[in-house]
Order: sequence, then structure tokens, then C-alpha cells
Amino acid sequence: MLYLLKKSFPLMLLTSLGFMMTACTTAFSSPSLPTNKSTAAVTMADLTDPTSNSPVSSSPSTVSTATDSINQFAVDLYGKFAQNNSSNLFFSPYSLVSALGMTYVGAKGKTESEMATTLHFANQTIHANFATLRQTLLNKANLGHNQLRIANALWLQKGYSCQVELTDTALESYGARFKSADFAGQTEEARTTINTWVERETEQKIKELLPPNLLTAQTKLVLTNAIYFKGNWQFPFAEEKTQARPFTLPEGQTIQVPTMSRTGQFNYTEHSGTQVLELPYNRDNTNSSGGLSMWIILPTPSTTLATVEKSLHTYLNVQLRKESVEVWLPKFKLEAAAQLKEILQALGMKEAFDPKTANFSGMCDETKSQAPLAISEVVHKAFVEVNEKGTEAAAASAVVMTTRGMQPRPITFHADHPFIFLIRDNQTQTILFLGRVLNPTK
Repeated sequence: MLYLLKKSFPLMLLTSLGFMMTACTTAFSSPSLPTNKSTAAVTMADLTDPTSNSPVSSSPSTVSTATDSINQFAVDLYGKFAQNNSSNLFFSPYSLVSALGMTYVGAKGKTESEMATTLHFANQTIHANFATLRQTLLNKANLGHNQLRIANALWLQKGYSCQVELTDTALESYGARFKSADFAGQTEEARTTINTWVERETEQKIKELLPPNLLTAQTKLVLTNAIYFKGNWQFPFAEEKTQARPFTLPEGQTIQVPTMSRTGQFNYTEHSGTQVLELPYNRDNTNSSGGLSMWIILPTPSTTLATVEKSLHTYLNVQLRKESVEVWLPKFKLEAAAQLKEILQALGMKEAFDPKTANFSGMCDETKSQAPLAISEVVHKAFVEVNEKGTEAAAASAVVMTTRGMQPRPITFHADHPFIFLIRDNQTQTILFLGRVLNPTK
């Protein structure tokens, strides 16, 4: 189920992902869990990869492998979300694939092959590729007064231990450290502690990621990811120019919405019945071509949003050129929540959810005291707000695992009807967030 709410805001992106598992073995033992519910168990400093201060090679081919996985999964998941759905959409493919990637560390056999197909993992170096991509993104932190943070943590049931391969890969590739939790004895307190961490890492934008009753005494491991981005437009919209203007809904009726406007030089193109516009976020002189930006894919009157959605992948790498563009863009604020088990199964990731056949033996050994693991549910929440200054966004996910010359006339870009938007890193072309606006007021 996916739902979204309304409002508007500056540029900030956050995502967080959690995985919950219910059985683990061997070489890593969990520390004690803090009992103070009002105190977050982990800080951003706790989760920083100790090697992150060292230069990391950002080979284009290495980064592109991880980027391709994220972007292809983004298109697949968007398509599933859009089926039989008349709501706004918003989610973070980067967060979801990162968190599922940590789970993939321990997948074996058919479980591994199905996850690789669903997540578009092309080779065995995918974890190293994600490490490089992660560091490439983090190197952009605070450029042009923008903020980008990525954090990961794994919450392990007290008394259980996991494979050295999992602990090493989680730290080296994802910067994730293990933290203790008592899902068996203090389930609600463990849930509160993890939710507090998520809220903290997402600047309070994602609350109650793990709803009541999602964790059980059988939960053994929760893997969490958070990505936070906040930035301003390189070319802000003047607030005094914002005015109520008509926006046509999918059903054809028109409503009045606060609409921002400005004219300037923007990267732009027209492609297969759409207008594609890039709105860059602020960047400093050392990052003039590799910053973050929002792309907006706006159908022209000759086509429909549904038509564009069916071939979304063809619009993600079109070549843009600098044009004089008169931009009209509604302010909007979206909130979304979804449970992804059925969608991921439909995309081909079936065995991972089957307690009888799921094979995560590379994550935790199966013993008399530690039963096999299986994913029971994947939960995702996201938030985005766009206003005159920039964008703010947040997302969180949880994977629950249980046992088992003359200036030409400006081009008019008037987003007064449904459109698709995404926020991506221009250097790697990684899609961090993807969504659509059917009604800016909801």
C-alpha cells in the first residue's frame, strides 16, 4: 500500500533502510543495548566508516556498476508502484538497494540468484562498487553549502552472532557497525530505539518507520540505512513571484496551486513527447559540473503520463542542452509509505521471503539454537518538499527477517499537469530519489 500527503519545503533528502532477521550464528557477538528510550543508540560518528578519510578510487566503471543497479531497480519499482495507483509517488532507490545489498551479502543459492536478478547486481564485486559509490557521494558533502550524509547500522539480537564475512563487508562496503538489541525480551524498546535512530538521522522527517507489531520475539537482525540531503537551488525562485495558478489533475479537473516561476538558462531538451528540464542545486566552483540536481519529465499535450511511464528508462539519460527557459513549477510536499514484500516478489525476489527455502546461510549459520533466516516484510517511507529555496526529502526502509546572437524567445516549461521528477548525482548519474506529482496539494 502506498500513500502520500501534502505540503512544501527546501532541498533535503534522507533515506533509511532497515532489515530485520530472526536467526544468526558464529563469529560476531552483539554488545549490550541501551535501555533509555529517549536516547538514540547510535550517532552518525558511530557509523562512519573508519576508512572514509582515506582517498577512495572512483573508477567510472566501478561506480557505474552500482549506479546501473540502482537506476534499473528504480525504474522497475516505479513501474510496480504506478500500476493501478492513482496517487503521488516518492521513494529512494538508493536507500532500498543499499539496504538490500547488505542482506545480499549472506544470500546463497537460488535466494542469491533471485536477489541478483531483481536488484540488477551484475557481478561479485557489487559490494566494493557500492563502497566506491558511497564514498563518491560523501565526497560531495557540504559542497556549495549543501549537505549529504549516509549512515548504516545493523541491530543484532543479544546472544546471537553472525559471519565474519557479513561484519567485514557491512563495515568496509557500507560503513555499517553492529549494535545490540533485545528483540526477544524487550521488543518494543528495541523498536523504539531503532525508530529514534531513524528519526535522528532523517532530521525527524521519518517517524515510526517500524510500526507496532512489525518486530517480534523471532526477529534477530535489523539492517538500517539512512541518507540525508539538504540543499538550495543554484538559481532560487523569488518568493514574491509565486502565485496561485491552475494545475490540471489526471481526471481533467483544474485546481489552483501555489506555483513558482523564473526565467533563466537551464539544461533542457524535448524528447518523445516530453519536455525534460534540469534544476541544479547549489554547487561551489570546484564542483561546477558534478553536483546534484532535480530532473523534471513533463509530458506534452501530445502524450500522456502513462505513456511516458511505460518507457521511463528512455528518458533518464537524454542529452540536455543550455536553453533560455521560462519555468513554472508548483510547490509541493509529498509523504509516502509502502510495504514492498508483494512487489519485490513480483519482481522476482521470491525465495528470500519463503521461510521454508530462503537461504541466507552466508549471513548466519544454521544451528540447533539458530534457525534459518527469511525476510518477512520490507517497509519504506519517504518525504519530499519543494519550495522557492530548494528541496527537502527523506526516506526510510526496513527489511524484516524472521526465522525462516539575439536572445531567442524563452522556452515555456509550465508544469501545470502531472509530471515525473527525480533527484540524482550528476557525476555518477545515480538516482537518489524518484517520484511523480499527480496532485501537488495531496
